[in-house]
Amino acid sequence: MNRNDYNPLVQAAYPLLNAMPHIRHTAKPEDSGQLRQQLIGEIYHFEKQCQQAGFSYETILGARYCLCTSLDEAIALTPWGDNSIWSGNGLLVTFHKESSGGEKFFKLLDMLLQQPSKHIDLLELFYFCLLLGFGGRYRLVENGLAQLETLIQRLAIRLRQVKGEYSATLSTCLSYTNILTRPRVIELFPHGLISIKNTT
Repeated sequence: MNRNDYNPLVQAAYPLLNAMPHIRHTAKPEDSGQLRQQLIGEIYHFEKQCQQAGFSYETILGARYCLCTSLDEAIALTPWGDNSIWSGNGLLVTFHKESSGGEKFFKLLDMLLQQPSKHIDLLELFYFCLLLGFGGRYRLVENGLAQLETLIQRLAIRLRQVKGEYSATLSTCLSYTNILTRPRVIELFPHGLISIKNTT
């Protein structure tokens, strides 16, 4: 596989990326506490894989912040998120002692973009979280979604400039396909734990 198309940081995060759209479109899980513990376990597993892959502590910390913030928002946007164990006890609180990352997520993104070649793998992880629906502060401002779409397009251009004109992982369609068909999603949502039901 061409290194331009392979991102070990994103690969390690596949189960957690998988969880985001599934959480957003599910009915209330039978056991929110058990689901939370599974996600925490997946984050620890993600950290271990990143350490084995040789990523720096700073990169792993940034990636974990990105994933915790994105997962917390996905849960908060569900009909059951505010009334579950996540209320005041989200993943960001658990791992980073912060209650909201909707602003800091984009501050970190701006910092990473100052040295895109150095932080290309982490930037791509941020990109995937945005593709999968993270909105953060842009959900709270007028024309926020339009501004967010512009940001995503600019980020995609910057990533292509660093990784090359063509990268399969940067195709929007292939991005969703590559993430959402990974088999470990089954492990994160075993039968009986959460009911996968489209709420739209």
